[in-house]
Amino acid sequence: MTDTRYTLREAAAEIGSSASWIRARIRAGQIAKPQQVQGPHGKEYRLSAGEVEALRNLYPAKSRRSADTRIARYMEHEAEQQDRLQRALLAIAAAEARGQAERERAERAEAALAAEQERARMEQKRIEALKSLTVFDYLRGKHKTL
Repeated sequence: MTDTRYTLREAAAEIGSSASWIRARIRAGQIAKPQQVQGPHGKEYRLSAGEVEALRNLYPAKSRRSADTRIARYMEHEAEQQDRLQRALLAIAAAEARGQAERERAERAEAALAAEQERARMEQKRIEALKSLTVFDYLRGKHKTL
């Protein structure tokens, strides 16, 4: 009968924890030091099924997350991200609309100012024309036509 050996990642996935949590339990002496084997990147721990079960008993039940729980949390996170993105896009659209309204208001103000300047120019021209009239022009009523 072969004894199944788990890597830290496999054991972590089995009990719903992380490899770093298992390493911390090993360093703390809460479980017997597991077998070390030469792996592709150096020495690696290999845990027996009994050691994995001991870790399962150490891992708090409330901390265990099933795959469904993790998926649900991921989906909630994605929904929140989408909601934040949607709000940001709406804020950008509102800011662009406000900017467009401000540009239109500025254009109307510029047009009104140009019209007022034209009226002032025409009034100044009329005043200059009135100043150039002589007494005879007034007697002839020319000032009424300006």
